Amino acid sequence: MQQIRSQSFSLATAEPPMAFDWQDMLARQGRDVDGTAQSSDAEIHEIQGPFRHCDDRRYRIFLPTKGAFAYRTSDGRRIVADAVHLFVIAPGEMLDVEPLGRVDKFRGLVLVAPEELRPLNAAPKRRFNGQAEVMAANAPLEALLLANRIHVMSSFEEKNACMEAATRLIAIGLSAPILPRISKSSPIVDRLKVQLNETFHQRSSLTDLSAQVGKSPSLLTQMFTRSQDMSFYQYQLKIRLSAALAGLFGRHNITEVAYDVGFSSHSHFSVQFRRAFGMSPSQCRLYLASL
Repeated sequence: MQQIRSQSFSLATAEPPMAFDWQDMLARQGRDVDGTAQSSDAEIHEIQGPFRHCDDRRYRIFLPTKGAFAYRTSDGRRIVADAVHLFVIAPGEMLDVEPLGRVDKFRGLVLVAPEELRPLNAAPKRRFNGQAEVMAANAPLEALLLANRIHVMSSFEEKNACMEAATRLIAIGLSAPILPRISKSSPIVDRLKVQLNETFHQRSSLTDLSAQVGKSPSLLTQMFTRSQDMSFYQYQLKIRLSAALAGLFGRHNITEVAYDVGFSSHSHFSVQFRRAFGMSPSQCRLYLASL
């Protein structure tokens, strides 16, 4: 059953953050700087189930914020998408995603950019061995912060705050360096990603996981790092931190959050969280809900 909450706001209703300027991005793209981007429409779609979307004129950014999704490309491939990476979908291409597992464990965002904007590194569509290139990038930690702020602000029906965060998040997505290897992940790595998203709260050693898939730890490490552009440990840590971020608002006990996502102590969790997001879990909880 499809579960979608969609909102469409005008960028003119919210002032962009000081850190980003639509006109500056247009100028860097060699486009006319006449302010039209600020009067264009952007859309925010919060998704918790299967979601399909096509637009012939605008780019879209897909960022899972909790759990793993199956993202089906225009040429029929299935890519495991989670909070570690974001995807930029070109105009005219169908965005087709569905959760992998129980629907109540999953959440994501689809942002539709104003028509005037395109990726800074956009190039003519290329094909490799008959397969179209998929625009995937590492999801910056700032993007995860902004996405979770959108979830919280949306629950309060704070449209301006949602659009301020969406404005910045669209800018991040459209300027992120594309990593084509993410779309060439092997079935073994995809299986491992799904398992890690299901069991991130448990202690899983690389030795145990490699035995399950029938590969040596060293070979599995090479396969994983090559396709995901990060080490197994970095990936696992980011999954845990993104899960903590998704469950932080509304929870009073930070220690419970730490244990729930697989950290052995409050102190270890706080150190890793501050190192990643630049603030403590308590400070972050205030940021997510601040006006």
